[in-house]
Amino acid sequence: HDVEVRLFRFAVVSGRVLDDRHRPAAGASVVVISKTMVGGNELYSSRGKALVDQKGNFRFDSLSPGTYYFAAMDWESGGVSAVPPRFEPLFYPNSRFLISAVPLLLQSGQELTGIDFVAVPTSREANVQGQVRGLEQIGQVGGLGLDVSLRTIEPNGVSSVLSRGVRIDSTGRFGFKGVSPGKYVLQVIRFSAPAPDGLIR
Repeated sequence: HDVEVRLFRFAVVSGRVLDDRHRPAAGASVVVISKTMVGGNELYSSRGKALVDQKGNFRFDSLSPGTYYFAAMDWESGGVSAVPPRFEPLFYPNSRFLISAVPLLLQSGQELTGIDFVAVPTSREANVQGQVRGLEQIGQVGGLGLDVSLRTIEPNGVSSVLSRGVRIDSTGRFGFKGVSPGKYVLQVIRFSAPAPDGLIR
C-alpha cells in the first residue's frame, strides 16, 4: 500500500510590545499557548517563549499549524526582593484574562505580523509577603527546590494559565511586589528543572 505523508511548513508570528507610554518594553516576554482537550477538560500549555528586544520586537519562527493564544508579560523569577513588573500580563489583543482573549489560527507556512501589545501599567498597590512553614517535615531544608506561585483568578472562577513565581529563601519567606487589586491563588511548587518561565505546567 502507498503511504501518504503530508508535510507542512512552520508558521511565523511577529509583533511588538510597548509600555503604556508607547516605548519598547525591552526585556519583557511573549508566550505562545495552545489548548487541548483531555478527558473533556481544557488543558493550556506553553509552546514557547520569545524575548522582546531593545526595539520592542519579538518573533516566533517555528510554530506548527494550529490555534494559539499569545500573551505579553514582564514577570521574572526571583526572591523576596524581586523587582516588581512594569506592566500587567496582557493576552492578545488587549485583555488581562484568557477568557476574553482572541485565539489565532495559523496555517502552514503563514507569516503573521503586527501582533502588537500596548501594556497597561501595574497599579502596584500591594505587596504580598509570607512564610512557608513545616519545610523540615517534607525534607526541604532551607526551602531549596521550592517556589511560590501567584495566579490570578479569571472572571469565570478558573485560575489563570500564567503564574508569577518567586523562590523561597532559607527561612521559608517569600514576597511579591507590585500586585494589582484582584483575586489570586498562592501555591507552593516543588521544581526539579530550571526556573519557571511564568507558566503553570
